[in-house]
Amino acid sequence: MNFDCPYCHSGQTQKLSVAYASGLSKIDAWVSGAAIGSGGYDIAGGKVTGNLQSVLSQNAAPPAKAGIFGPVLMITATFFILDLMVSWPSLANDVLNILWIPACIAWILWALRHNRKVWPRQYKDWDSYFICLRCGMRFCPR
Repeated sequence: MNFDCPYCHSGQTQKLSVAYASGLSKIDAWVSGAAIGSGGYDIAGGKVTGNLQSVLSQNAAPPAKAGIFGPVLMITATFFILDLMVSWPSLANDVLNILWIPACIAWILWALRHNRKVWPRQYKDWDSYFICLRCGMRFCPR
């Protein structure tokens, strides 16, 4: 199998999953410092934790699963804001208050279906792709 880039013919290629994983770093450090000011001498310190990610790793990231709670929160907030901003007749207001429930249920069902049926295929496709480290093109060697 040829792993050379089909666009620029460079041999500097890497599997997307490797490019993604190699660009992730975890930080877990203790920092300290000293300062002299008008109040005198002071020593400060603290724990620093987090993640670093290279641009290549961000570009090679796997497909994301569909979120459930964030969009449901947005649907609820949107209907709540509409309810507060728009002074509709009582019946229209009641209908609006009831519509957010099926909207949330529809989103949850769509996200669950996507995460169960569509996302695994996307992830499998992503796992078969390579990236050229010279021109940045993604390709699937066949």
